[in-house]
Amino acid sequence: MAVPELLTLGVSTRMIPCPHCKQPIPFRTILFAPYPVWISCPNCRTKLVGDRFIKIQGFVVVPILAIMLGVAIVLTRQPLLYELGMVIVGSFVVAIPCVAATLRWGRYILRGPK
Repeated sequence: MAVPELLTLGVSTRMIPCPHCKQPIPFRTILFAPYPVWISCPNCRTKLVGDRFIKIQGFVVVPILAIMLGVAIVLTRQPLLYELGMVIVGSFVVAIPCVAATLRWGRYILRGPK
């Protein structure tokens, strides 16, 4: 399944190789991960954890989304459904550049046993 070029903002969709199988990790794997710091390689199913750059993005993105929800609640007098819709759309606007930055400068390593 190819990712539309519009979603990638012109960034190459395959930049980070899996440290285990050396196959590239696709853009959609990181974009649709519930928490992009911990992902699984879609090729070999190895559990991976992001480096410091990827972890710091979580401290930036989550507060931005919380602020967006707060602003949406304050500015609109519509039902909560509209506000949640605005946050979902806004989260993709924030997430796509973060995924592009992750693919460009981030690295993943093998997650050790707990």
